[in-house]
Amino acid sequence: MAIQDMGGAAPGVPADALPRPAAYRTIRDEIRRLVTQAPEAADTPVPACPEWTVRETVAHLTGNCHTAIGIGIGIGAGRVGPPDPDWTRQQVAGFRTVSLDALLAIWDEAAAELEQRWAAGATPSTLLLMDATAHRFDLGIALGEPPPHEHPVLPAMVAVVTGGFARAAASHQLPVLRLRTDTGQEWVIGAGEPAGTVHASRYDLFRSLTGRRTAVQIRALDWDGDPTPWLPAFRWGPFVPPAEPTE
Repeated sequence: MAIQDMGGAAPGVPADALPRPAAYRTIRDEIRRLVTQAPEAADTPVPACPEWTVRETVAHLTGNCHTAIGIGIGIGAGRVGPPDPDWTRQQVAGFRTVSLDALLAIWDEAAAELEQRWAAGATPSTLLLMDATAHRFDLGIALGEPPPHEHPVLPAMVAVVTGGFARAAASHQLPVLRLRTDTGQEWVIGAGEPAGTVHASRYDLFRSLTGRRTAVQIRALDWDGDPTPWLPAFRWGPFVPPAEPTE
């Protein structure tokens, strides 16, 4: 199923997208600020990742960066496709004795090498950045930060996750759907005239497309028409709408 990007830029590349290296640095800086703001932050549960605390979520992100430079396991250049739950648990368990401060230092070191490779011409991993962005918002919610209406990384990351949604819609042979943000960016998922439209902020759309919103919350978005036919496509890759709200 094709994606028709109606936002005025090339499909999947919004005109206001932050370059990926700068986006990853922004996300890492914001996560550091969030998780170091209070002594008890490390042990705070993360509702969107019910098996993890803040420290364990940072362990996952550190492991992903390690993989991108060829160390250990994680989301990066050495793996194709999303990890399965057992594999991800193994990744986090590898850092079980490492403190939050030490994890941040390890992540900084790995990210510095990764940025050098990008500067030398290596292509930044879309999956690495998308996962870090999703968990940055998970951590913000866990630590009491108000959800943002907008964020500089969202233009590119919403474009990325619409691709996963489009593949799921194609696999289910769903009608054509228009996704429209309050910034004027929109995509038509499929070929032809849309049978429906969903209107949302880029933040709400990103959270809905990355398994952070329940089916009830997805239905509560601003839909033109009945959202029921498209709900199956919100399950794609590792993402499954939770049974109960996490935000």
